[in-house]
Amino acid sequence: MNHPLFALLNHLNHWHWGLLAAALTLLELLLPISLFLWMGVAAAVVSGTLFFWPSIGWQSEIMLFLFIFAASTALSRMRFVRPKIAVRPLPKPPQAVTTHRASQYVGRLFTLTQPIRDGVGTLQIGNTLWTIRGLDLSAGTQVKITGFEGSVLAVEALEEQPSRHNDDLGWP
Repeated sequence: MNHPLFALLNHLNHWHWGLLAAALTLLELLLPISLFLWMGVAAAVVSGTLFFWPSIGWQSEIMLFLFIFAASTALSRMRFVRPKIAVRPLPKPPQAVTTHRASQYVGRLFTLTQPIRDGVGTLQIGNTLWTIRGLDLSAGTQVKITGFEGSVLAVEALEEQPSRHNDDLGWP
């Protein structure tokens, strides 16, 4: 028993085992296979044991390390000790884009400031001049936007409401 390895093992203390535990835990961060983590746990337990009971021999240290390593590895394979890994849900596929700018005008009423000729005209909505398609209509006609295709709005004239004259109200 005069081999240099045995002399080295005789001089191990809790600092050596603590450094081994830290190194194995850091190695787990680089190679996440959960084997180095349990080896680090076993080395930390041996380090703590040597801190409180420094007179145990190197054979007992190695046996304690192997026992704790085997037990912690076996327990980690069981369902109740295995750490729960938080998994993000997969992102939902994007919805079909139906927020075309022209869609906000469908169903709204506007008054033509310029006539529609040969089925094509323009309509000023806010700061934007839109191309419109529909039947030929004169300026001043109230239209309803019924749809769109690209940046062209489809319009139709509102049905003429009967105008109320003074005689409709029963006045002379």
